[in-house]
Amino acid sequence: MQTERQMNRRERRRLNSLVRHVKCDKVTAVHEAGHAVGRYLTADDMGIPLNLAVSRIEIAPKVLSEGDRVVISQACTYGPMFSREIHDIINADPVEAKLDSMPYYVKVFATAAAAGADIIKWVRSKALIAVLGPMSECMVTGRRVDEMFEGPARGDLNDIVRDCTIAGIHDDQIVAIIDEAVERARMLLKKPGVRAAIGALAQGLQLRGTMQGRDGLAIVGRHLALPDVAARQEALT
Repeated sequence: MQTERQMNRRERRRLNSLVRHVKCDKVTAVHEAGHAVGRYLTADDMGIPLNLAVSRIEIAPKVLSEGDRVVISQACTYGPMFSREIHDIINADPVEAKLDSMPYYVKVFATAAAAGADIIKWVRSKALIAVLGPMSECMVTGRRVDEMFEGPARGDLNDIVRDCTIAGIHDDQIVAIIDEAVERARMLLKKPGVRAAIGALAQGLQLRGTMQGRDGLAIVGRHLALPDVAARQEALT
């Protein structure tokens, strides 16, 4: 078997051209749709305009072997990492903001907390976004959420731990935040509108592979009436 790293430029071009014709698998699409819907639902708590909650959703098949065989190996939902009030503190010191490191962000969050920023609200929002991906996937695969966190969704769990760490949250609190996020996600996924929004967005991703946030919002908005702030808050309760 010849790996991608061993291929020359011509071979990579040929194989990557095949990727454009490969549809995203349903499980990956549902997972990313869950993350995206989580971002739309938490936009108010993040202090982010709804149309900026998701910049794009990208599911990119990556060639791992020679011939026609490809696998879906990369998926990501892009959007703001920080809440509006935390982002404002980062913007206040544009020079230091280039220091994209754990110590820098720990300092930012200490400053934000001292300024009265609601750090816990940000952490809860990010945790919900993180768990909605794998828990949506559980609807398709029938797997338990603990199985997901021990395997395919380990990265999502690590993201929560990272966010809690830079926010200065202790280990015992992290477990409670994860448990709460799982329960909130479980309640959300009982709502027909939320399930329908995730399903419709996943179908769109299967066809397109990559989707702009505004297009995802149009799809999700048909099922959750997201432009209505009251409706969005009701979905989160």
